[in-house]
Amino acid sequence: MKLSFLKSKYNQTLIGEIKTMAKIVKHKLDIHQEITDAVVEALEEIKNRFGDNRKMEWSKPWIDTLSGSPKNVDGKAYRGINILLLSLQASKMGYTQNIWGTFKAWQGKGGKIIKGSKATRITFYKSFITKNKETGEEEKFFILKAFNVFNIAQVDGVEISETDDTVMTDNERMESIDSFVANTKVVLKSGGNRAFYSPKGDFVAMPELGQFKTTDAYYATLLHELTHWTGNKERCERNMSGRFGNEAYAFEELVAELGSMFLCSEFKVLGRDEDHMANHIAYLDSWIKVLRDDKKAIFKASTLAQQSFDYLQDLQVA
Repeated sequence: MKLSFLKSKYNQTLIGEIKTMAKIVKHKLDIHQEITDAVVEALEEIKNRFGDNRKMEWSKPWIDTLSGSPKNVDGKAYRGINILLLSLQASKMGYTQNIWGTFKAWQGKGGKIIKGSKATRITFYKSFITKNKETGEEEKFFILKAFNVFNIAQVDGVEISETDDTVMTDNERMESIDSFVANTKVVLKSGGNRAFYSPKGDFVAMPELGQFKTTDAYYATLLHELTHWTGNKERCERNMSGRFGNEAYAFEELVAELGSMFLCSEFKVLGRDEDHMANHIAYLDSWIKVLRDDKKAIFKASTLAQQSFDYLQDLQVA
């Protein structure tokens, strides 16, 4: 799959991350494949659980975002694919706090891992510098590393209060999201029965809030379309040429859904209602195919979603 990028400040970091795909030192353990297999397994479980029962009443989206964005024991937010991996696991296990740490980190807090607890595998890129033998120039290489973390629910002897989380009323939360969206200067057209981003017109169309069964369903959909909006060539420049049913379209939908999930976690938006979730489930087969065809696709999609998230956050202080 070919992806194009603008030479903007938002893409320099991204380009560096994507280039690592060609410079990864080989491992005895194929971390890309292991992580991809874990995500595919989670998607297939969701499909089997919900896909054949469109009439069921949804109580939560495919990833529960009410526990907030995943953070480590010191309150630092995880990024990229690790948000997906940890949120999937938190949702699957019903963890009420999305706080994670390595065995050593929890030990440093005076905690003890509960016997029989299963770790969750996440990743990071470690960089190192070497000299090109032919040119003598320094080159930066990356090694993909994997390490294990445990949720606070798997630890005895430690309590972490998320004191930085201010409890907001529904109205305050709505105002916060509305302000966030307004600060992006996106052209938002309300009315009609479809939610979409128009690359040609460069606007986001949304049905009225009252047309959705829940307020959270409206905002989850809006944040999904806002992520599509960042793909414009004047912003993060992603491949927006796909058409329904092809690989490029499925990949962009995956990026938008991950971006929406990152934003929903940030604002603690629950997600779509049952009608929108039924449409969402229809994408699972295409996403699973994309991931099976390219073991690095989920890493690329997560990086692009993180780029979109960062771009939108930067607009809040511009």
